[in-house]
Amino acid sequence: MDSCTLCAHRCQTDRRTRPGRCGIDQHLYVASVCRHTGEEPVLGGPSGVVNVFFAGCNLRCIYCQNHQISAPRTALTPHRCTVPELLARLEPLLQPEDADGRMDGRCDTLGLVSPTPYIPHLPELIGQLHRDGYRPTIVYNTGGYDSPAALDTLEGLVDIYLPDYKYASPALAHELSHAPGYPDHALSAIGRMASQVGTGLQLDERGIARRGLLVRHLVLPGQAENTRAALFNLWAELGPALPVSLMSQYTPPENLRADRHPELARGITPAEYRQALATLHELGMHQGFTQDFSSQGHYTPDFSEADPFGSTH
Repeated sequence: MDSCTLCAHRCQTDRRTRPGRCGIDQHLYVASVCRHTGEEPVLGGPSGVVNVFFAGCNLRCIYCQNHQISAPRTALTPHRCTVPELLARLEPLLQPEDADGRMDGRCDTLGLVSPTPYIPHLPELIGQLHRDGYRPTIVYNTGGYDSPAALDTLEGLVDIYLPDYKYASPALAHELSHAPGYPDHALSAIGRMASQVGTGLQLDERGIARRGLLVRHLVLPGQAENTRAALFNLWAELGPALPVSLMSQYTPPENLRADRHPELARGITPAEYRQALATLHELGMHQGFTQDFSSQGHYTPDFSEADPFGSTH
């Protein structure tokens, strides 16, 4: 971390002595470890996923549903931990490798959420899980602004890549996420992910994903052209068989400056989501997932609670 280039900001900060562009120094900060059953059905199935929500983020999305833990003003110190301390929180929730298929209320899928600034810690974390007798399916859940070279260090460790592809417009990416060059950078990162795990999803006998790539796109209000162009970019770069999760759950966060971004102060309309679905079908992208329109507000976490999503989410 002496000259950080883990993400596309390439800030080259010596994070051993001060925080990088992401606001994070060399240490590990974990905001929440919880079981979550609100991911796509193939991720964990009925048992759900044990998600590690890392504090901070390399993006600055003004509409982030996780703003309580991702914003630059997030107080990181209370969340600081070591890899052994994180393992002590994780392992009681995970199914041991020798469980012979018995779930016993535990999960066999582990999600790493907003992990990009913490990539150097992940080999130690995953390696020690394996040595301790746990081999969960590892899901790398990212905003997509990752460095391909950093992703190379995860080859063989990550089973499923779950990136966002938020924008096809560089101007929109800069305005809403402070992410210069996002469309091209994210496509490069997703391409590197595909080179490691392929462009499809491999399912086990229970229909649970064990390897592959699933790209998420959140439909934003008033941004139909961005969605259309983003889906076209994915189709052109990775082909129609790429699994895409087209999300309708956008909910204006409580900290949104509606005076500056009035178009984001509402949820999407049924017509906007139907238009997005029509583009998906037009491109022949029939693999993946769509979301019930009633999902708006349903997946908004509260990280002041021990269970941010509630027991039913």
